[in-house]
Amino acid sequence: GDRFDPDVCDVAWNVAVDQLRDAAKQAGGSMSAWLLACWSTLLALLTARTRVTIGCLFENRRLDAVQHAMGPYATLLPIALSHDANTPFAEVVQLADRLIEAAGAHQELWAGDAGDASGVSLPLAFSCEQVDHLFTAQRWSIDRPALHLAAIHTNDRLQLRLLYDRSRVAS
Repeated sequence: GDRFDPDVCDVAWNVAVDQLRDAAKQAGGSMSAWLLACWSTLLALLTARTRVTIGCLFENRRLDAVQHAMGPYATLLPIALSHDANTPFAEVVQLADRLIEAAGAHQELWAGDAGDASGVSLPLAFSCEQVDHLFTAQRWSIDRPALHLAAIHTNDRLQLRLLYDRSRVAS
């Protein structure tokens, strides 16, 4: 329904950001794409799906109409990744990188290849942002996904937060 019951689960992961950047570079993508590919692969394995569509958080501040507007003008753009037992993980990372770049460049027109997504509200989400200091508060996109992995990092530390809507996720 319309009820929104947000909650957060912090995920402990003791890894240096430099190590993640190196792993992403070896796979041929950005750290954000590498983390998205990990999230998508985990969801594919847990749900036994070969294709997972995840809404990636974009700020939409490139649009002239919202450059100086107050409030959260963030939206989820669909990124669909296919998972096949024969596809190397590096290929998933590289595809994620290309799709993130394309979605960011054309976000006002981007529909991606959403497949099973309704185009209105994506139940799965991902965001990756660099900040000066790690913090505990996390903003929600206006799409209110059921399950959102937020990767927040400084130059040297990474914090993973699983944001979820308790009214839409079974306990």
